[in-house]
Amino acid sequence: MLCQKGVVKPDQPPVADNAQARTVAEFRRYLLQERGLSPSTLLNYVPVVEQFLVDRFHDRAPNFALLRAPHVTEFVLCHARQLSPVRAGLMVTALRSFFRYLRHRGAIATDLAGCVPTVPNWSLSTLPRFLPAAAVERVLECCDQ
Repeated sequence: MLCQKGVVKPDQPPVADNAQARTVAEFRRYLLQERGLSPSTLLNYVPVVEQFLVDRFHDRAPNFALLRAPHVTEFVLCHARQLSPVRAGLMVTALRSFFRYLRHRGAIATDLAGCVPTVPNWSLSTLPRFLPAAAVERVLECCDQ
């Protein structure tokens, strides 16, 4: 009541009430209540789903029956290039979870989670941030100083 009268500011900005926002809210509820995931997991999943919905449906109500595998792979290929391997891995995990949710809800007939590409993240494929002291000593011993 105080917020409505302008006496105090609301803690959070008002949430958009459209089909995409309702879909995201239902997905959040599913992850928290039915899957028992932590709120911090939602911080990684929800922005990915929101971005997918905006990219695919723009400002229209989502028609999940029209989704096909190429739509999913196109989204992943476009956005994975901009992310680190770890963040890209979180993105594809979020998408798989969302598509499983849609299938569970009956919004899609095809298992689109199976067509989400994997993101390679091989161990030891990047340069180390630092070398242990023993390794530095070995390198220096091999050099003609």
